[in-house]
Amino acid sequence: MNKLLKILIVDDTELLRLTLAIRFRGLGHHVVDFGSESETLEYLSGDPEFDVLITDLNINPDGNGIRLIREAKELLPDDAKICLMSGDLGKADVAAAISVGAQYTIHKPFLFNDLVQVLGI
Repeated sequence: MNKLLKILIVDDTELLRLTLAIRFRGLGHHVVDFGSESETLEYLSGDPEFDVLITDLNINPDGNGIRLIREAKELLPDDAKICLMSGDLGKADVAAAISVGAQYTIHKPFLFNDLVQVLGI
């Protein structure tokens, strides 16, 4: 059996966020999810011990996944896996995500098993 992970999901689309959380919990992982960049960073400042961060590129109304990754990278463990997801993921977004610490990107819509495979979990 694979290691059980602590996963943080950030997306302003509640249905997607909750669906991912349910699926990961079904595999036995501990999941925390937020719909905003500010809530996420506030939580991370008190509990940064996550194995995986999955964030949307555009976190409405005023969030930004690239900025979130940059700030979260300072708080997360060095070996945390970071994935940026978006339906509008262009080459510049991928390059920006990688430059601030994301190791993975995935284009929405995606199958849950594809995300698991991308993350290698």
